Amino acid sequence: MRKSTRKKNILFETLKRNGGDIVDKYIDIVKEFTGYDLYFDVVIPDELKDAMYCIFYLKDETQQSTSLWDDSIAVSTFLYLNDDQIKEGIGKGVKTIVPGKNLGSIVFHLQLLLSIISGIQHLGLSNFTDDPGRATKGIYSLFEIDKRGHSGSDFVGKSVDEQIHLSEGEMRFILRSDSEEIWETKWKELMDKVGRASINKSKKSKKSKKPKKPKKKIPKKSLRKRRNKQKEGNKSYVKSFKK
Repeated sequence: MRKSTRKKNILFETLKRNGGDIVDKYIDIVKEFTGYDLYFDVVIPDELKDAMYCIFYLKDETQQSTSLWDDSIAVSTFLYLNDDQIKEGIGKGVKTIVPGKNLGSIVFHLQLLLSIISGIQHLGLSNFTDDPGRATKGIYSLFEIDKRGHSGSDFVGKSVDEQIHLSEGEMRFILRSDSEEIWETKWKELMDKVGRASINKSKKSKKSKKPKKPKKKIPKKSLRKRRNKQKEGNKSYVKSFKK
């Protein structure tokens, strides 16, 4: 077995094990605060050497098909690889079909935790959101603008939006000895925020509560069609990251 292949297998097993542990630890609190189930998948693309996709996502089994991974509600995807004997992670997008509930932030931060506890040395992403400045202070607040390749003076006196533009959207996470502690503080803040939003919504719904419609039972034939469609959708989802 080639050395690079052994490294790939070790990294794959580490990410798979840690991802499963994260789901086991956080599945209940995520369900409690969001109402959705937490999942984790690892996909090794045949055409990429020493690389793998790790995907955290939220799902509601009653949800109709979506354009996201496995018909999910929210998804965060990272590509991990051994590059010159360095474990590296590259953000491949955070998406949700339910805006305003911080669902994307939840799966993204669990992805970040995976990187931290797996010892990923280089972790970066491209901040091409609709509002890069807001994302820098929000979902990507634990990352810093990647100023490598520029003079430090180039960023002096510039706004966050200007700095992001100068770095061409590139951001990176610096792995430190206290990174997990910093993450835990951020996670608590995120859960508090999601919890407050849920309480406020509950108060509003009580004022104008309408009778719920009974859920429709999905025939087995339709479920088979949906699963086949999910498989094709998952293939298209992964292919969309290829350049």
